[in-house]
Formats: sequence, structure tokens, C-alpha cells
Amino acid sequence: MKEEDRLASFITSELRNQPLKNYNTREIEILESILPVMHANMSKVSKSEIVHILNIMDQTVNHRSLLSKYCKFHKNVAKTLRKLDMYEELFTFSTKYHLALKTSVGDKDVNTLVMKRYIGESLKLLRRREEAATIYEELYLFMRTVLGDSHEEILETGYRYSSLLLKLDRTQEAFEILQKIYQERVIIHGKDGKRAKETLDLIAVSLRNLGKIGQAKIIHEELLAFYSEHYEKTDRLVLSTKFNIALGLYSERKYAEAKNLLNEVMKAKFENKSSDDIFAAKCMFWIAQSDKRTGELKEALEGFESALAIRRTVLGEMHPSTLGALEMISAIKVELGILF
Repeated sequence: MKEEDRLASFITSELRNQPLKNYNTREIEILESILPVMHANMSKVSKSEIVHILNIMDQTVNHRSLLSKYCKFHKNVAKTLRKLDMYEELFTFSTKYHLALKTSVGDKDVNTLVMKRYIGESLKLLRRREEAATIYEELYLFMRTVLGDSHEEILETGYRYSSLLLKLDRTQEAFEILQKIYQERVIIHGKDGKRAKETLDLIAVSLRNLGKIGQAKIIHEELLAFYSEHYEKTDRLVLSTKFNIALGLYSERKYAEAKNLLNEVMKAKFENKSSDDIFAAKCMFWIAQSDKRTGELKEALEGFESALAIRRTVLGEMHPSTLGALEMISAIKVELGILF
């Protein structure tokens, strides 16, 4: 990254304060030399390094020829910002480049549409869910008219929109969209394709939320059998499917079985040395919920406090999941007669 840093420094110090022109040959030449290198190394960059990349992209946005030629790079930068949990930066970047691409290659171009999807994704990650839902709904309907129902980008947008609808308790809407997406993905990828399977998983979650626990259980058990055959027992897909089965057991009031399965998931997670602390916190939270339901209040309190510690660190004090854990701790302390 040293060469990239040197070029980034040159661009920002020598060119950033000058009036930009669409046909500034020297600036375009510099950008042409760095963009392919930057693109090739995007998966390896750190938060400090991507600051330079954002500076470089700020220059690119002023040249229509570069916007058209390297329009796929913007998606890669947005994807990297998402991976680095830089949500505010992702919102700013995707908003700026959506407008730039809309002007340069048109509002119907796939790259323009994908950048608008990143606006919605950033809003969702910033917990501005109602705004995100509005963006996703507009985009989903527009993409269907432009790309049709079978293009993978419209299917991915519909999948993410449905995931957001589930968080907003708009389960029936999500379920109807997911059914259409699943049918198309089976045609495109086959019923054993990864994208078809992930859609089927969300359909099962929708069914559980709609109270159709038996149907959800059948789907999740079929998914678990498939994943267990094709992946390691500590793989994320195996563990997340077991987690969903455990939530189904909880919904059936089979609290001991739910707790056992969640403990199994936790054990496998630590064997895998996974860094997904949020997933661990979810498991702890639902183990604690099971303990609470069976009257094991001291164990439940410990579990909720463990989940809270992770959520405070990773998500922050005011995140709904953090507040949910705090609420449960308060309720149990009242039951145990513990003074605040």
C-alpha cells in the first residue's frame, strides 16, 4: 500500500485544492495509474488505508470518463466500507456516488442501482430502518421495471428488503416477496444453490414469526441436514441454522431442548474461534431467556449480563439489542428482590 499512499498524498496535496476539470489530462493519468492497483488490493485494506482510497475516489467522481470506465470499483469500495463497519462513511460515499453515476451512466444502469442499494444498507446499519425501508421499496419496484424479476441484482435487493421488513415486524410482506425470490433463485441457481438456500432460511424465519412453527421447523431441519453434509460442524451456516431451530423450540415452549441446542452452538462457535461476538451474545440472550422461563433466575441474570457486556461494547449503549438485555436484567432483579 506504500505506492498507493504516495499517490494518494500527491493527489490530495497537489490537486485537491485546484479547480477540477472534466478533461484534466494529468489528473486522469494519475488516477488511471492508481485505480486498478487499488481495486486489486481492496480486500486487504484497513480503516486507515481506506481513508486514502476515499480521497482518491473523491477525485474520480469529478471525471465522467473515469466514472463510466471504473463504475464497478465504487461497488467494491462500498463493500469494503461495509466490511470495516464504517457505516457513516458508507452512507456518505454511496449517496455521493449514486448521484454521480446517475448523472454519468444513467439511473437505469445496474451500477447506479446497486449504489442506491448501498444507501439503503447504510441506513439500515445506522438503525434508520424506516428510511432504509423507503429506499429499498422504491429501489425494488424500480429495479423490477428496469431489470425484470429474474436478474440477480433485483433478487438480492428483494432479499435484503425482506430482511429489513422482518426487523420492522412487516412479516407478511417479507414472506410474499421471499417466495417470489426463492422461485427465481431455484431456477437460476438450482434448489441446492447457496442463494436459494439462504432465501429458504429467511422464508422459514418468516413462517416462524407468522406462528407457523411446524412448517418453519421442517424447513430448518432440511437445511441443517444439507449444511451438515456439505460444511464443517463449526461453519456459520450450520450454527445459524441450529440457532433458528433452537428459537423454534423456544416458541414451542420446549425450553430445556432450546437451551441444550444453544449451548451446543456456543461450544462449536468457541471451537471455531469465531470472532462473531454478536452471534455469541444472541445465543447467551436466548439461553438466559430459557433459564428465565424455567425459573432459573440467577442463571438467567448471569446470561443476560454476559450478553449485555458484549452488546454494550460492540453495538453501543442505545442499540435496541443492548436496551433489550438491560430491560430483562431489570425485570429479573425485581423478581429476585435485588435493589438497584
